[in-house]
Amino acid sequence: MPSTFRRPHWARLAWAMVLVVIFLALGSHAAMNVWPRAGARGAEILRRIVGQRAVAGIEMLALRVEDEIHRASYAARGPGHASIWSHAETELASAGREPGWMLSPLPAGGAGGAGVWEPYLQAPGGRVVALRTFLHPDPGRPYAVAAIVAFDLTAARLHFVLGSDEPRSPVHVSRPGRIPAADFRPGRLLAAFNGGFKTEHGHFGTMVARTVVLPPRPGMGTVAIDAAGGVRLGTWGVADIPGSAAVAWRQNGPLIVQDGRVNPHTLVYDPADWGVTVHHAAATWRSALGISADRAILFYVAGTSLTLSALAQAAVDAGAASALQLDINNYWVHFDAFSAQGGRLKASPLLAAMRAEEDSRYLTGFGRDFFYLTLAGPG
Repeated sequence: MPSTFRRPHWARLAWAMVLVVIFLALGSHAAMNVWPRAGARGAEILRRIVGQRAVAGIEMLALRVEDEIHRASYAARGPGHASIWSHAETELASAGREPGWMLSPLPAGGAGGAGVWEPYLQAPGGRVVALRTFLHPDPGRPYAVAAIVAFDLTAARLHFVLGSDEPRSPVHVSRPGRIPAADFRPGRLLAAFNGGFKTEHGHFGTMVARTVVLPPRPGMGTVAIDAAGGVRLGTWGVADIPGSAAVAWRQNGPLIVQDGRVNPHTLVYDPADWGVTVHHAAATWRSALGISADRAILFYVAGTSLTLSALAQAAVDAGAASALQLDINNYWVHFDAFSAQGGRLKASPLLAAMRAEEDSRYLTGFGRDFFYLTLAGPG
């Protein structure tokens, strides 16, 4: 009588280890919706153990399941009517202000206020310096939301901060991970938002205070800031990008919007271009930075259930002539507006879905790079 086939002990052990890794990765992703910071840290630990590509593949599976849950929920309940904005931000937007800068409603807007700009941030005297709106840029995912903040660059200045840990580099440079004291005060500091990928995910170029931290990659999208506060956003080496007067610049993959149109390359999955992370077609938290053709309006775009193409479409619909994807996934995509409270700065997230678990990250110092905006003029 033939003996029953049994797998070798080492094979069973290997399969058990694979299942444990998958379980931990899926659990880490699920935890990000409840405890964003803990979930994000768990994913980083797993990447060091089993590698970037393995965790990215498991994250893709988790994101597909999550997207199907969102799809089923939307089909059962229909569109929600609750505000997407955080409560604190609603109060900030409705504070006293003077008539001023405004943009026309977006043709891509729709019901519920989508595409209609509303005053968002203002100078102490009441001058509006930033507007906000939202869009549903993906017809196949009506539950996907892209929030958009438009900054008047005649009244606001963009700055870049190197994180205390990222982007990693052998170059020795100051890494406080904090907003400089000259800008760190009510009445000057307006808002801050996330930067780009970690070094290991793309090795995209970075310069801060005229020091090259990571060498530039040709053909990559680049946002550059000069000493006068001017912002340029385009492809490295094309149309004076980054510009000879640049004091800081950051790359994060190719442009997702080029000449006012979605870059067709957003449909091509190439980890060398888009970073060793989840697939470009994955619906997840994504963020982007865009600029108008006249370089007078800066756009920050962020939201949930967004593919790379949907993110790019939202930037185009907003009015961006060029746009660059920034960081992705829950916890890393974060925008805070700042207001005065008892003589101190208070941080308030843009979206209600941006958890306030660590909403002071840009005030207390952060390990990842980020951007912030101040009012124009001397400090």
